[in-house]
Amino acid sequence: MDDFEQQSLYNCRHEFYDNVDTNKFVEKLHNHGVLSESQRQKIQRYKSNREKMANVLQTVSFINQDCYQNIVSIIKEEYPMIANKIELELLKERTSYSRDVNESLIEIINEQLLPIVYGKGNCNQEDFIPKRPHSSVSRLSELIRQLQLRCLRILNVKPSEARHTALPVLINKKIKEQQEVVRQLKEEIHDIKSPKKKNQSLHDELDEINLAEKIYQLRKELQDQHERVRLLQLSLQSKESTVLDLKTENAIVQKEIQELRKHGPSGKLQVNLLFDD
Repeated sequence: MDDFEQQSLYNCRHEFYDNVDTNKFVEKLHNHGVLSESQRQKIQRYKSNREKMANVLQTVSFINQDCYQNIVSIIKEEYPMIANKIELELLKERTSYSRDVNESLIEIINEQLLPIVYGKGNCNQEDFIPKRPHSSVSRLSELIRQLQLRCLRILNVKPSEARHTALPVLINKKIKEQQEVVRQLKEEIHDIKSPKKKNQSLHDELDEINLAEKIYQLRKELQDQHERVRLLQLSLQSKESTVLDLKTENAIVQKEIQELRKHGPSGKLQVNLLFDD
């Protein structure tokens, strides 16, 4: 049996203690299959009627739900007033529970959900007052739906896309996306705030280009100088060869002159004639 049924029997325990014949009641419960033989024997071991009935109520509280109606039917046969009180207590327990649940729902709606959905002090946030049965459940469902739609709209996610994804997962994904956007913006701002660094880099690149150009020009000039030196060396070698040839010819001429001198005036005349030519 459920908690409400157990509580209704407990609320009528004094009626059981004072008015019900425990031995007869136990036998009927056993005959209707509510109590097993071992349970019946255990209960019968107690001496006083109160102890037996207390054990009966405790035992039947842990039996399946169908036994409650059997117990009420058995009591109704001989103790209809007690049976009526049991039913009234059950109704009272269920009604009280529903009232407590409804009051809790109203408190949750007014104190938690309305401020979350509309913001505290917003004109749309009016305390919810139920005007019909189960209206608090409907209002609760409506507010949860509104909260979901507002969250999805802010996250720029369609309801169909979020059907199989938890809201915290969607929020975490959006946070990571925004963090990446912020990171990129910070990098752009850093680049904008440091133009000197870029200019210095450009200057360095230009200096490297100018240096390379200067090196190229120096190499070209050096190559040109090497070429001029080579040509001068060739010219010098040519002139040295010419001088050497002239020296050789001069030695031959000197030798011929000496030979002519040895042979007298005729030789001298021939030499003069030779130089005249």
